Amino acid sequence: MRRIFCILASAALLTQAHADAPLYNKVEYPLPAVPDSIRLPKDRADFAVSHFWDAYGEESAYATDTACVEQALANFTAIARLGSRGAEVAEAVELLTAKAARSEQAASLLAFAADKYLDGADSPVRDRELYAIFARAFANAEAMPDWIKAKYGTLDRLMSLNAVGTKASDFEMQLRDGTNTSLHKELGRDYTVVLLYDPECEHCDKIMRELADEPIVEKWISAGMAKIIAVDIRPAQSPEAKVSGFPASWIAGTDATGIEDGEIYYVPETPAIYLLGPDGTVLLKEADATDVLEAIWMGKK
Repeated sequence: MRRIFCILASAALLTQAHADAPLYNKVEYPLPAVPDSIRLPKDRADFAVSHFWDAYGEESAYATDTACVEQALANFTAIARLGSRGAEVAEAVELLTAKAARSEQAASLLAFAADKYLDGADSPVRDRELYAIFARAFANAEAMPDWIKAKYGTLDRLMSLNAVGTKASDFEMQLRDGTNTSLHKELGRDYTVVLLYDPECEHCDKIMRELADEPIVEKWISAGMAKIIAVDIRPAQSPEAKVSGFPASWIAGTDATGIEDGEIYYVPETPAIYLLGPDGTVLLKEADATDVLEAIWMGKK
């Protein structure tokens, strides 16, 4: 509860700072000029990303105009998606936050824009991978106001849990027949799809129905190539109703460890979908169901 209060309190400060910021809409952040000698689209995007924030200054209109900051961040995100998503993205974000940190107004406005555009559910440029990079940069920028560092320090720690390439944390679960098992005991031969869901989440119902109705999924399960593990992370809300309704081929259970309270997994929204390899390595994190199916399909070719 303490970490939640910290995030909520900081969010309130960000909201107030944004309300106090001017909405001039009189300046437009300039896009970086890419040399003609750089021809490949990805190379051009990487160059643009590396130099995108060169014109930014914490006291300039570019940093204090709400509309300008938001549009610039949206443009940066779009360009970053066209590039290789390499180290230049993190370096550019670190440069930007280091500049913004020297002015509380600039830092507050940038943080609010990052929340709105990179983490907002309705944002057309939502990008949680890039949001995680911003969270780390906000937390690590030396001159950043303490209340911003506190919020994003907490988020950085939580978003780092079970990162792609690491082994997924184990947890205990109670199966529908009343027996107990653990994630690591149930890993599939090739792939394991883990669904961490809320029993009162209608979006969860939709996603899981789509997976249950997908014929190829049942074929993968029957062939022993994949497993689907659905875990109710808030079992107090509906002890048995959801668990009993899943396909018999799925491993369905309820959290018996305290996945959220113990900060074993960070679940900002449900369902949180993970794709694991045979040894439990995280291949996809907080993924879309379509991306998971595509990844398995391509892996089988």
